[in-house]
Amino acid sequence: MILIEDLAAEIIAATAGKAWEKLERNHKVLKLLQKFNLDTLKDDFDSIYAHTLVKYGVERKPPELVTLFADDAVKQLFKRNLYDKKENKFKDVPDILSHLQKIGRPRLYLKADQYENQLNDFLGFFSEFTNTSRNPKELELFNKVNKLELQHIKMIEQQEELLEVQRKKSFDYQIEQYLIRLKNDFQKAYLNKNWYIDLNGEIRREKRFLEKSEKPGEKRELKKEDKYDTISYSPLDSFIHQWLNDDSQNFLVIIGEYGTGKTT
Repeated sequence: MILIEDLAAEIIAATAGKAWEKLERNHKVLKLLQKFNLDTLKDDFDSIYAHTLVKYGVERKPPELVTLFADDAVKQLFKRNLYDKKENKFKDVPDILSHLQKIGRPRLYLKADQYENQLNDFLGFFSEFTNTSRNPKELELFNKVNKLELQHIKMIEQQEELLEVQRKKSFDYQIEQYLIRLKNDFQKAYLNKNWYIDLNGEIRREKRFLEKSEKPGEKRELKKEDKYDTISYSPLDSFIHQWLNDDSQNFLVIIGEYGTGKTT
C-alpha cells in the first residue's frame, strides 16, 4: 500500500528552492518513484495515481496543491469517478472540482478557475499514465525506458562520487580544509568569547575665567579639575551614538594616551 501523504511530503521536500530544466525534472521524477518502489508503472490505480502526483509535484507546483491532491478524499474521488478501465474518458469532474475548492479554501487563496486549471493539469498527467497502462506493449516500453534512464542516472551519480573522492584527495582540497580548520579554531578560541572591554571617555571644556597670579608677571598653575569642565561617559559608546545621530555635529577628535583604545 502506497502512503500517498508520505510521498507528497517527499515531493515537497525534493522540489523546495530549485527550478530544474526538463531533463533534471525527469530525473527527479524517476528518483522519487524509485525511492518508493514505484519506478515500474503498473496497471492499477494506486501506481497510476502515485506517478501522476510525482510528475505533477515536480512541475514546480506549490506544496499546498501537492498536499491537496494527496488528500485521501480527493484520491478516492478519482478512484470512483475517473478510473474507468472500460471507457477512455473521465466522469463527474465537477464533483472533484467542488471538493478541491472545499478542502483547499482554508489553505489556498485561489479563484474557482484556478482550481479548475490545476485539476486539468493533474487530469492531463493522470490520463497520460492511464492510457499508457492500458496497452501492454506501451506499458512495457515505458518501463523499459525508465529502467534505462535510471541506469544512466546511477552511472552519472557513480562518476560524480568518483570525482568527489578524487577532489578530496587533491592538494587544493587539503589546503582548503586546513584553512577552514584554522578559521574555526580561531573563531572558537577568540571570536566566540566576549573580549570587548567598554572604553570610558569624557568631554573636557576649558573654563573661561580671568587668571590671577600670586606675583606680578607670574600665572598660577591650575589643576585639571579647576581648568576644565568635564562630562564623563561610561562607556564611550553612549557619546559616539549621540554624535552619530546629531547631524549638526560633523567633526570629532578623539584624544588619548598611547594604548588607551583610540583606534578601537
